[in-house]
Amino acid sequence: MISLVSVGVVGFQSLKGDIRDVEARLTAEIRSSEDRQREDLKLVREDVRALSDKLDRVLESLLAAQ
Repeated sequence: MISLVSVGVVGFQSLKGDIRDVEARLTAEIRSSEDRQREDLKLVREDVRALSDKLDRVLESLLAAQ
């Protein structure tokens, strides 16, 4: 009976370690994903700003032509 309990404890400790490893890996993947998303958003904002400037110039040209 004691050996069954000790096997259970060892198994539990091993499982607990595996869970911690998976948690650490997932946490790192989430942080990496968040960093990539922040960079993508930054690029999108730059593109929107550039397009907005171009649109302003086009509208100014159209208004000046009238």
